[in-house]
Amino acid sequence: MSSQKDIARLANISQSVVSRVLTGRAKECGIAEDTVARVRQLAAALNYQPNQAANMLLGRKTGLIGVIIRSFEDQFLATILDELNRHALQTGYSLLVVGQEKAEFNALEIRLLSNYRPDAFVVIGATDFSTWDESFLDSGKLIIQIGMPVADARITTCGTDEPAAARLLVRHLVDLGHRSFGMVGDNSSVSRLRATQLRSALVEHSLAMSLPYVYLSEARAAAAGADAAKYLLHDASRASWPTAIVATDDLIALAFIRALSEAGVFVPGQVSIVSYDDILFASLAQPALTTIQQPVRDLAATGMEIITGQKERRSIVLPPILRVRESTAAPGAR
Repeated sequence: MSSQKDIARLANISQSVVSRVLTGRAKECGIAEDTVARVRQLAAALNYQPNQAANMLLGRKTGLIGVIIRSFEDQFLATILDELNRHALQTGYSLLVVGQEKAEFNALEIRLLSNYRPDAFVVIGATDFSTWDESFLDSGKLIIQIGMPVADARITTCGTDEPAAARLLVRHLVDLGHRSFGMVGDNSSVSRLRATQLRSALVEHSLAMSLPYVYLSEARAAAAGADAAKYLLHDASRASWPTAIVATDDLIALAFIRALSEAGVFVPGQVSIVSYDDILFASLAQPALTTIQQPVRDLAATGMEIITGQKERRSIVLPPILRVRESTAAPGAR
């Protein structure tokens, strides 16, 4: 494996000059541009790799990014990791990945990850940072969350404009002629926040959700959708059912639709269903799901651009996209 000493010998310069170039301090040290170019060309030709252990001991940039995964069941996990890794390879970074148990802060795992002194941390998934260790949050390290925006100034968030998403869903349903609404989801912080935003979006149209048909299950994902259907189907007459129901994510929506269909309630003929996320199976389901598309690949790319200095260090929100498919229609005969 090549070293800085090898590069210095071939470039006929001192090792200290090579070190300053390769650690990004050439400009502040007044090193000539042709020397910088020659060092970088030799480093690339020799496939030079920095000594991570030495960088950690000296407090320099390590070229490492700590990735903290909230849930390995996240439907977007593979896409986000693929985008993070693609940018890391292009910019000379490496990813170190740890997971959380039950989406809770794991002090031991985070401590072990921090021992490698990554230049930044990326948290994948909407996270309640109020339960996280304050010393970690106050460390001064760049912490980027790809997920639901948070108010904590110590967290740089790359997320979707959730209030705009709620307005898109409501506008679509109202334009179809719907005036009665319900909601199903789990009891996660994401579902509760989306419920609040949906209520606000409905108020803009002087409408509201029918409280008997707002159900947040203690179960998660698909199990929450099946549980919500069981709850609603207790109303056997269905005469007072809303004509449109919003699910707080696609897995919940798909399981909900399946359970309704098995009970003889058809979508969208008897009730329209909309949702959030646009996972792969949303467009393949029968009926295909009308849902909010999350620009997760763009969010991951933006996070990496912040880490590498290509973009300003500040939270960003990207606009959602409504994908209209087969699960919504004008209110039909009940």
